[in-house]
Amino acid sequence: MPLPEDIVRCDQIAVANNNPNHPCRKIVSVQRGIADSPNYQVPEPWRGDIHHAPLLFVASNPSIDLLDDAPWSHLPTEAISDYYQQRQISAVFPRAQSRYGVPSRRHVPFWASVHQRAIELYGNNVNVRQGIDYAITEVVHCKSKDEFGVDEARELCSSKFLRSILQHSPCVFIVSLGAHAEAAIGALNPVDGRQRLWLAHPGSFEIRDRAKTVRGAIEMGHLTLVQLQAASNALNLARAALPD
Repeated sequence: MPLPEDIVRCDQIAVANNNPNHPCRKIVSVQRGIADSPNYQVPEPWRGDIHHAPLLFVASNPSIDLLDDAPWSHLPTEAISDYYQQRQISAVFPRAQSRYGVPSRRHVPFWASVHQRAIELYGNNVNVRQGIDYAITEVVHCKSKDEFGVDEARELCSSKFLRSILQHSPCVFIVSLGAHAEAAIGALNPVDGRQRLWLAHPGSFEIRDRAKTVRGAIEMGHLTLVQLQAASNALNLARAALPD
């Protein structure tokens, strides 16, 4: 698996900053010259224990909040790596934590939605643990609001990192969230024989052919009750074998 350092120190950031025609130029420009500083919030490789989690969610790209505790580029690589190697989505889940250690007032809607999808897949009687029983990764790792720049950067970024992440993750079930994730995973097909489910991104407003919930996917015929039971059995079996 690509080490988190390969993603957080992506060599294409400097190239994109110097090339207006680079596919990552648009998303990288989000953080160019912040407060007249060369520092930026580094690309996010994943959240949670991706090395063991039985369930993996794949979304478009991480959102950005310049006041949260996400690592900045001036930090030592080891410290950044340690941050993303933790067995949790957030220390104050489902809230985010500011750089000053203060939890956000509200839940992060995306994280809360993903957690509910995990409960639906594991079963309502299971105490699903954030970051341990599931992890989250993206097809584009640089941060932006409202998927700004994702369309342009998706092919390059996913070709550099996504296949390796999917191939080396031990997860037994993959859920793509939104059109960007669906397209990126589809372009890599076949990755392997693991069961997958396509869902709409939790933040999307227009939903035509994808449901936002597992129950909705069943109603739309994208997942059967038999498949759901098989997924639940596989997930809980893998969960039972997780390290303490």
